[in-house]
Amino acid sequence: MSDFTKLAVGSPLPFNAPGEICFTMSGGIPTLVMQLPGLTTEEIQSVKKGKAKFKVIDLDGVIFWLIKLGTLEWMDVPYSPHLDKEISIPEIPDGMGLDIQIILVEATTHIVKVLRLITIPTNTSRSFLKKVQYELQQPFNFNEYGLKVQKIYASYSTAALVKMTSTN
Repeated sequence: MSDFTKLAVGSPLPFNAPGEICFTMSGGIPTLVMQLPGLTTEEIQSVKKGKAKFKVIDLDGVIFWLIKLGTLEWMDVPYSPHLDKEISIPEIPDGMGLDIQIILVEATTHIVKVLRLITIPTNTSRSFLKKVQYELQQPFNFNEYGLKVQKIYASYSTAALVKMTSTN
């Protein structure tokens, strides 16, 4: 038997997730954890049932997921496969996509408010996985990665990153 982490709406998040928003491919299911304080009913419903839009961009060796859920503003989350323990890169057949588990957590109480599984469109999934495969072949330095993320955040707003994907 393998160890499973129990996730349930209304229960505390059973692991520590770094930052306000983080993405991981460790554990077999790509997962986006959003830890936001003072969640409103509208925000919870946007994550739970709102239309989901996902884009991906790679800047200077940093992969960014750009996410819009319902009425929420676009959000960004940097990702490097080098920060995950073990990942597998699935083949994406035509008409299929990567499944991403979204976990919305009330940051002040650490209580899970929403669990949702979203399938990303085929082209976005393939683009993301191609970037992951490329990055895995590159040398990685944790401190340099952190500096690159800081530089990108100092240079671009989330809205600017979203606009950049429109031309890709």
